[in-house]
Amino acid sequence: MTGLAVEDDRLTGVTLAGGVAVECRALVVAPRFTARSGVLTSLGLPTTDMTRDGHVIGRCVESDPATGATALRGVWAAGNVTAPLEKVAGAAAQGAQAAAAINADLIEEQTRRAVEAHRAGAAALAGEGAGLG
Repeated sequence: MTGLAVEDDRLTGVTLAGGVAVECRALVVAPRFTARSGVLTSLGLPTTDMTRDGHVIGRCVESDPATGATALRGVWAAGNVTAPLEKVAGAAAQGAQAAAAINADLIEEQTRRAVEAHRAGAAALAGEGAGLG
């Protein structure tokens, strides 16, 4: 579409790219959904095109749909920044899934550190016991 035809403040038609005029009384324009991803892109995460039927309809940040994990370790994303077409309930559900994944990651890290500390302590005790004999 390259132009609008308006008479008496009312739409009467449109002009298409090839110059063809088409009469109409209403026009529907598809919105472009773009995630507000400035914080995430400042960390180095790229945005990607969202397409429907071969047309770009917006941009979003990619994340694992089950966990919200992004390509950047330790950074999760959920809701409209990853799925701009998502409704409130779906975005909230994604947030809950990401929260569970973050919690699991934190537990894994705490467990790893506890095992390392235990092993270091056991090794130190074994070394002290060896020097007593």
